Amino acid sequence: MNDDIQKFKRKVDSISVPEQQLQSAISHAIDTANKSKSKKKRRYQQLIVSLTVTAVLCFALISSAFVSPVMARVLANVPLVGSVLSHYDIGLEQAYEKNLVNNIGETVNDRDIDITITEVYYDNFRLVIGYTVPIKEDMNNQSILEMSMPEYEVQVNGKHLSEQTGNWHREGDVMVGIISTTVNLPEEFSINVSFNEILNTTGNWNFEFPVVIEDSGLLYNVNRIAKAENYAFTLQNIRVTPSGMKIQAELDIPLGKENQGVSSYELQVQTGNADYLKLIEGNSKNIPLVHFDKEVIKVDALYEPLKSSEVLTIIPILDDGNTQTSLNDLAIEVNLSEVKSTEIINESEQYGLVEKHLDKETFLRENMIEEVVEELDIELGDYYKAEVGVLDTHIAYELQKSNDLNVRDIVKPLALIEETDERENAEAHAFVIYKNENGMNSVLEVVRNGGEWEEVDSFQIQGKTIEELEELFNAM
Repeated sequence: MNDDIQKFKRKVDSISVPEQQLQSAISHAIDTANKSKSKKKRRYQQLIVSLTVTAVLCFALISSAFVSPVMARVLANVPLVGSVLSHYDIGLEQAYEKNLVNNIGETVNDRDIDITITEVYYDNFRLVIGYTVPIKEDMNNQSILEMSMPEYEVQVNGKHLSEQTGNWHREGDVMVGIISTTVNLPEEFSINVSFNEILNTTGNWNFEFPVVIEDSGLLYNVNRIAKAENYAFTLQNIRVTPSGMKIQAELDIPLGKENQGVSSYELQVQTGNADYLKLIEGNSKNIPLVHFDKEVIKVDALYEPLKSSEVLTIIPILDDGNTQTSLNDLAIEVNLSEVKSTEIINESEQYGLVEKHLDKETFLRENMIEEVVEELDIELGDYYKAEVGVLDTHIAYELQKSNDLNVRDIVKPLALIEETDERENAEAHAFVIYKNENGMNSVLEVVRNGGEWEEVDSFQIQGKTIEELEELFNAM
């Protein structure tokens, strides 16, 4: 493997890059960019720099590939940038088609696993990062349910995101995933993404790159109200960006048996072309106002981007979990061409960033694992962390029973499963670990010989108490 890497490096180093042209192009583009201080023009000039450098380098690479079969094979195996976000949802697909998605295309290798950050998109609604991971040959027959969730940390200007979500799936021999957040962030920042575990393998894959907001968003303050009997529907505003259209509204419904069990409500959005916009993400919150004998339901829902028609008909729909009821009498029709629009401006500097990056439960479990790994003198990179249910449910019961553990006084158990070539039938080895409130780590060693997991040993390792670890967590 090292010989292959060195050969590849020598191939890259041997590429003839027109350095004088490259430096001249960069200097010219930077000088041009410095003449403007406005945000939009600055990003435009940054794009000029990026495109100029890319064009020169691509010329060198393409020329080299033309004469070098090795480099041609390397280029042929580079994944198409945009293959993640453009297929995630219809809003990101349209942003990609408008060339608004920023291609990253950076790959980091550790423990013989490549992780590639493919692209990033950031507007007034969300930040989304796409990545791909080729699946190793010895994992091709492994069920996706046996793969642990990727573990990663995301930092913006050195601080961690207060909220984030992740999604991934297996597509052939590639893991395709996204990391996204809707928290308030600066217009420009440096982001660091660090993967700690992927494909059940512990390692270090670190990425850092700049991010700039796509600020072509418009705000329409509609403020229209429709009433029918004891119901009221308020359409507050509509915000539009290249990746979607977000509607903020409220619905007042009377308290009583008629609306008992209503858990949320949705909005049906129809355009002047009689098309229904697809919902990308919807959030609603119920606020009971007993004193006023009503309940207020707030919604903040993201729909696919508005294409051409500016006339919308919005109808609230009650949802009790089983059936949906359209409140047609509360429909509001709005023509956005008749509503004054303003540029979406983020005036708040209260960003969704925190110093801590772990929740308390994760912090406790990570320290529990570290204490056991240190005492057993094993290499954590040779094991992957998983819920105990991945092994067998009776394993957890046996450990709890044999050690007289109270599940209310322990840190949730984890299993350390040793990497094997064929985990389904081959011999496998694992440790199941609990920690009680007094800091005692109870460890059950189990093996599998082509069939059921069986206990081979159990022992205890003293570590920090839960109280001591909570103090460390609060001091972070």
